[in-house]
Amino acid sequence: MSSTTSTAASPARRDLTPSSAIPLAYFALAHAGLALACLALVVDPGLPGAHFYHPRMVALVHLVTLVWLSGSILGAFYIVAPLALRVPMPAGRMDWIACASFAIGAAGMVAHFWIGEYNGMAWSAGLVVGAIAWVAMRAWRGLPRAAAPWPIALHVALAFVNILAAAALGIVIGVARSHGTLRVSPLAIAYAHAHLAAIGWATMMVVGLAYRL
Repeated sequence: MSSTTSTAASPARRDLTPSSAIPLAYFALAHAGLALACLALVVDPGLPGAHFYHPRMVALVHLVTLVWLSGSILGAFYIVAPLALRVPMPAGRMDWIACASFAIGAAGMVAHFWIGEYNGMAWSAGLVVGAIAWVAMRAWRGLPRAAAPWPIALHVALAFVNILAAAALGIVIGVARSHGTLRVSPLAIAYAHAHLAAIGWATMMVVGLAYRL
């Protein structure tokens, strides 16, 4: 009887064992982005330009906010979700494809920001959105059964909603800067984009998981 129970419980325990490889891949990418941003400023402190909306300043900001912070959050989620929320996050082929998509898309975004080519940035952002949407879909699917109070699950679910909304606004800004079709000020949308990413994504995710941890 006990042998049957142990066998039946083994798949659940195995699914709740965090994967080590994919978090390390995200963490390596995240720290590479932070190191590159710091190195660029050490080599040329005046590089970002005189205004925060300067293309190269935006490129450096996204190395920190997108590559470092968001990359770290995505990697950590593969560890925190099974351990703290009891949401299975076994890494499969699609997770690795999403990780590669995030890396390629983030590199393309930073490169196109650097040269001030916003149309290319918008296309690159699509790869990043696809990667985040995959992790978000896995989270949303598991959160209703998470072993955590519903306010914590709500924090995590809304954090993914906010980052996808922030990404959508970023793509809108890129298209508007390329074609000039937007009637609203791109700078106003940029403020909304920044607040959704910083407060709605990073802060909400950290606060929600901190309650659980």
